[in-house]
Amino acid sequence: MAGAIRGRPIVTSDCSMDCDVDEHAVGDMQVEVLGYLGQGMDLAEHLKRIQVDEGAYQLLSRKGSFRILAVRGLSSMEALIIKQEMLARGGDAAIPKMALRCDKRPQEILILGTHAQISSLVRNLKGQPFRLGHLAAIIEEALELIDSPERYR
Repeated sequence: MAGAIRGRPIVTSDCSMDCDVDEHAVGDMQVEVLGYLGQGMDLAEHLKRIQVDEGAYQLLSRKGSFRILAVRGLSSMEALIIKQEMLARGGDAAIPKMALRCDKRPQEILILGTHAQISSLVRNLKGQPFRLGHLAAIIEEALELIDSPERYR
């Protein structure tokens, strides 16, 4: 029953990309939405109830919606860049301690932030080295699927 209410898990990945990092150091990238709070429609109802100006709905909805994303298959360098970029935006990323030692095995991280912080991260990743530009597209796709009716079919 709970699965029907939440819908299918949101997982996006790309296994076909070419990159300029050692292919043995990383795995296929995958993004899974582990949690999200503050759906835009729910928050808009609360904003309306307390008589917030309608022009502020979109901005406040982005700031009031928290996301937790699991990102798998990253190199240690990619994980560290994401950690730094999320901290710069007021969010965070949980990374394995071995990433600090530049472990060659694929890393899994958790990105923690508001919709606005993660959207800002995505815009910045598009200009970053390694496979981070492509990861930005995968994250965007995962975020779009949160509100997609396809999740419930």
